[in-house]
Amino acid sequence: MTTITTRAGKGSPLTNNEVDANFTNLNSDKAETDGATLTNVDINSGTIDNTVIGGSTPAAGSFTTGQFDTSLNVDGTVTADGLTVGSGGVLSIGTNNAPTTSDISLSGNAVIGGSTSLNITTGGSGFLVRTGATDASAGYSDGLVALRVADGGDISFYEDEGTTPKLVWKAADERLGIGTSSPSYKTEIADSVSGTFNALKLKNERDDGAADAININFNLSRAGGADRDAGEIKVGKENLWDNSPNSNSYMSFSTMSASSASERMRIDSSGNLDMTAGRW
Repeated sequence: MTTITTRAGKGSPLTNNEVDANFTNLNSDKAETDGATLTNVDINSGTIDNTVIGGSTPAAGSFTTGQFDTSLNVDGTVTADGLTVGSGGVLSIGTNNAPTTSDISLSGNAVIGGSTSLNITTGGSGFLVRTGATDASAGYSDGLVALRVADGGDISFYEDEGTTPKLVWKAADERLGIGTSSPSYKTEIADSVSGTFNALKLKNERDDGAADAININFNLSRAGGADRDAGEIKVGKENLWDNSPNSNSYMSFSTMSASSASERMRIDSSGNLDMTAGRW
């Protein structure tokens, strides 16, 4: 705190030297809040030196601890050990190199609460996104693992206990695994259940047509031209589905012949198999 000599405190008139010393102290670059909160700070030139925030001994050129309850506006670049705020409000944690393409850039073991734009550079170790409260008694101290991004680009989403990846993207193979961390095909869905495994559901939510259907299309590449449909499996309504119990459907199979797709087989709602060409 700046020292000011008063007449009341001294008990006699101040000397010229004491008056000069008071003005010198008031004009110094030192500011101490004595525990008060700074709500609006504007530093537009010069340096911060011999400043005490949350401590008892001035630390030259640095803050030991501090708090801004309202806002801190930075015009230019502010750099600390592993923390850089660049022009435009770009924040870098874990490196002294201010990023230019994201609002926040993280390196090393940096931790952050959230951002609208995030660029994470990990130096080869990947990164984790954790969720849930910190509770050592529950068996975890850093929250549950929700997402892991490996250095090679693999992405894993974890189940609710944060121990096993259940949705995995393998970057090198360009494969997606659901329920497996090692997909063997472009898309692989796996589970361990007793009885029927309901792996996939396709739904057409249109409800006002008698011809509503769902189609699975197979497409093959053609040399020197655009890709073409090679076949399809279709499931559709045989009648308008309303509140009556008569909701009938069919399943049909089509193939390509002479560059034209034609239905070759149909199973109707009664279980009849019809392979009569041109019937539909």
